[in-house]
Amino acid sequence: MTDVVAAGSAVEGIDVPEAQQVINKYPLTLLAEATNPDAAQAFIDFLLLG
Repeated sequence: MTDVVAAGSAVEGIDVPEAQQVINKYPLTLLAEATNPDAAQAFIDFLLLG
């Protein structure tokens, strides 16, 4: 709930009983137009080591 806390009274949070079992997926790709593809790939590799 950190985003809700950070937003203060601008939003209302709700409890999700199964929150610990939720799996978030964030798409990730190396763009063909990347100006520094080696650094971009290194960052992707870092994120995937999680």
